[in-house]
Amino acid sequence: MRNELVINTTTKDHLGSQLTSIRVFLNQLETHIENGGRTLNFYKYRWSPPLLSVFFANIIERYTQIEPAKINSHGYFKYIHFPYGLQPLKNNNWKEVLNTYRSKSYIPLIRFPNNYTEEARGIREDIISHTGRLIKEISSLPVNYINGISYLLGELTDNIVEHSNANNGWISFQYYRQKGYLDICIGDSGMGLLSSYKNYSGTKDYSHINTPIDALKNAIKGESTKKRNTNERGYGIHTSRAILTKGFGGKFVMFSGNALLINDELMNFYCNYNGTIAFFRLPCKVNSSFSIYNFLE
Repeated sequence: MRNELVINTTTKDHLGSQLTSIRVFLNQLETHIENGGRTLNFYKYRWSPPLLSVFFANIIERYTQIEPAKINSHGYFKYIHFPYGLQPLKNNNWKEVLNTYRSKSYIPLIRFPNNYTEEARGIREDIISHTGRLIKEISSLPVNYINGISYLLGELTDNIVEHSNANNGWISFQYYRQKGYLDICIGDSGMGLLSSYKNYSGTKDYSHINTPIDALKNAIKGESTKKRNTNERGYGIHTSRAILTKGFGGKFVMFSGNALLINDELMNFYCNYNGTIAFFRLPCKVNSSFSIYNFLE
């Protein structure tokens, strides 16, 4: 039907294929909305790895005028809670639900509250802690690796809370046992990095930041737009990338607006994403000399 956009994405875990699927979809989505489209048809969507899970969860949350249709509510998609996520604010038994995934190679998509209330902060901290423990049990990684992963989870969820102005954030995880790596994705459907700099009202001068690529470049450098603790430098993204690429030998991806960062390469994504997504792929071949303390500044 003319008012439907059929979701076609890769069935491969190759990172480039997933990013290409996202770019193609975003360009199609813009035309779909301009033409009055109101439905996203998921009948061809058979697999949802962390990057695509977080991405589509954010799309559905942001574009409330568009209805998702024909999502298989049984089996695999039911187990990963796609696309609305496991929601701790609405489910008091969320920890018990997560514990049922100890013997699996993944945890469900999790939707966490993104505000400053004491309840929301406590839930986020619990989610990060519980997710870290499950990743340790599922992957059997040693404590030094789990410490690094917990840091990445904490810093990037904190970055979302501080900068996005979104109601919620999302986390998704998958362990590829036979291929020897794991994927984690964190994201939001908020205002994006550029708007965060444009809306900044602190003592620093960010008038030179005029594009999403400028914004991501400055975020990498540690230029913070935090509303609280304004004297604090924003080392979250900078340090997280170093831990992942230099410490773990993995891949770090972040995109916001039309800016795409893959490890050290910053480029034009040739599409527009309203929000920010951070993804990392971590090899599970253990480097016993790794220590997170070598990267903290």
